[in-house]
Amino acid sequence: MPENLGEIPIKIGDQYRKLRKEGQVFDKPDIKDLVERFGAEYIGAGCDCVVIGTKDKPEKVVAINYRDLSPELAKQIFYRQRILSTLFPHNFPHFYASIAGKDNYGGTVRQRINGNSLGKIEGKGIISDPEGKVKYPFEKVIEVCRQIGIPLSVDTQDDKNFVLGEDGGVYYLDSPEEAFPGKWDEVKITEYMENAHDETGEIAYDENDRIIVGKSLKRIQDLKR
Repeated sequence: MPENLGEIPIKIGDQYRKLRKEGQVFDKPDIKDLVERFGAEYIGAGCDCVVIGTKDKPEKVVAINYRDLSPELAKQIFYRQRILSTLFPHNFPHFYASIAGKDNYGGTVRQRINGNSLGKIEGKGIISDPEGKVKYPFEKVIEVCRQIGIPLSVDTQDDKNFVLGEDGGVYYLDSPEEAFPGKWDEVKITEYMENAHDETGEIAYDENDRIIVGKSLKRIQDLKR
C-alpha cells in the first residue's frame, strides 16, 4: 500500500474532527461545504466516510473515514477489498491503499467508478434492468460468495451503495464487511478460481490473480492472530 491520502484529504479530516470535538453536528450539506472550502471535488457521503475526487489523479477517489481506523483494521479492509476486486473486477472497485492516520483517523484511495446511480434495490443487490444494461449483476456475487465460503456482508437495501458502471457491472461502493470474521474457506476459493470461466468461455483467473488472492487470504488470517 504505497500511496497516502494526500494533503487536502488529511486537512479535511483534521478539520472535521476538530469541529466535531467542538460540538458541531454535521449533515451532508455541511460535509459538502467543508470539502468545497478546501477546493476539493465532493462526490458523496455516507454513514462511514466522505468521498472526494483528486485533481492530480482523476482515475482515483479518496474516502475519508469519520470513525477511528486502526492500522490492523485498515489492513484488513485493504486485503478484503483486494480479494473481492480480483474475484469480481466488475462489481468491486480496486483499492490502491487503506491507511490509518494519526489518532487512528484514516481512509482509502480507490478506483473511481464512472456510471449511473441505480433505482430501488430489490434486496440482495437485485435491480430492475428493463433495458438490459446490466452485464455483471451483483446478485451473482452474493451467490458465488455463498457457494465458496466468503463471509460477505453488504448493505443491499441502500441504493446509494450501488452504481451501474460503464462496463455493465453493478458496483458496490461501500466497504464490505465480514459476516463471520475469519471464516474464509481458502480451499473452496482456490478451487473456484482454478475452474471458473468468464462469459466468453475463457479461463477467468490467471496465475497472478490466484497469487494475489492467496497472499491476501494469508494476510487476513495473520492479522487476526
